[in-house]
Amino acid sequence: MVGECLLISPKNISSNNMLVLGDNKFVACNEGSDLIQKGDLIMNVTGNVDTICNFYVYDLPMKAVASDKVIVIRSEDKYIYDKLLSKYYNIKLLIEGTVVNHVSIKNIEELEV
Repeated sequence: MVGECLLISPKNISSNNMLVLGDNKFVACNEGSDLIQKGDLIMNVTGNVDTICNFYVYDLPMKAVASDKVIVIRSEDKYIYDKLLSKYYNIKLLIEGTVVNHVSIKNIEELEV
């Protein structure tokens, strides 16, 4: 076991794409855990219309993992953040659902950036 990792969930990502820390949840993470890496883009894929699609470029030194309500985008493209920010409203148009709003990972993968 590696130890405890910060669990990143939608409540940790603000509408101005900042990481909100405070009421943090930590989980045990193992050697094989898919840890969030510095530079990874973390995006909310569920939530209400104000919080869905909010994203943050991870830059903390602590170990972290993503909850099932966020996705991690890892890219060699150092401009991926700017490209996705320019497509923010296109991504918002991909929102589906009536009771639980969500964006499918498939739709994000198919988005041209």
